[in-house]
Amino acid sequence: MSERRYVLIDGIDGRTHYAEIGTLGANEPPVQNTILELRSRVAEPRAVDRTIAEIAAVRDGIYGERLHREFDPQAAGEFVGAHVRRLEAMRREGIVSRLADGSWSVGRDYLERALRYEKLQQSRNPVRATVLSWQKLENLPQALGATWLDRKLVGEGPNEHASTGFGADVEAAVRARRRWLIEQGLAQEEGGQVRFARNMIETLKARELERTAAGDIRAHRP
Repeated sequence: MSERRYVLIDGIDGRTHYAEIGTLGANEPPVQNTILELRSRVAEPRAVDRTIAEIAAVRDGIYGERLHREFDPQAAGEFVGAHVRRLEAMRREGIVSRLADGSWSVGRDYLERALRYEKLQQSRNPVRATVLSWQKLENLPQALGATWLDRKLVGEGPNEHASTGFGADVEAAVRARRRWLIEQGLAQEEGGQVRFARNMIETLKARELERTAAGDIRAHRP
């Protein structure tokens, strides 16, 4: 059993947005108090689909792990496994079938089937929601590990914010994070410009891992 999900999001543009993000599974909790990115889901075959179709085209509509390795001897196991997982998801929708020998009957029209599957997913989840931060915004400026704010500071993601609403809150959090990074020696201000350490994100990740490891040691100390 599932139900439709709708979200209300305060945007960095200062406006509140309302969007349908699709079905919610019975064991899937709603996402609250997180920082999300919403993107419209585009219904089109993926790169894995094109590879499957290319292999099936010369194998009478059949795909298999052995056939994939014959087609591409350099393909890593995990790469081939991604194609198998894709087909397993489509099998659950009745779009392809698995044969007794473990190979897959995908048809010579596989790309059309893949498009049909993507349109089905689009109808169920018209908007793709990606969690950018599980932590609340007010907790990010002083966070020990790498955060969404750090990725913004080094140029990953939009850096323009409205002067009102959530946009203003984000701008204030960015300024506070920048000051914290300078205090930590991970950034320095020169001539009104802030320069960040080349390995800043990796350093922050390492600090968080060290703190987690130290906490685990204390928790297991007899």
